[in-house]
Amino acid sequence: MKQKLHLHYDSEGDILEFRIGKATPAIMKNLGDNIFQRIEEKTGKTKGFTIISFKKRGEKGIEFALSNELALTV
Repeated sequence: MKQKLHLHYDSEGDILEFRIGKATPAIMKNLGDNIFQRIEEKTGKTKGFTIISFKKRGEKGIEFALSNELALTV
């Protein structure tokens, strides 16, 4: 089943959030370096990520994968 990817960037807070599919109750797992994984409570599936101080990361770059279906490199 295909799901929409929802992106939101808060320039004032310098926070990038993206969510896969509809909003559902979830917990946030701290992955370190101000990156948080959104995990759906009911299924335990990854439903998105939040990256704090996104723009300030500059040339350092971020890379992580969401299973085998979607990868994000910044």
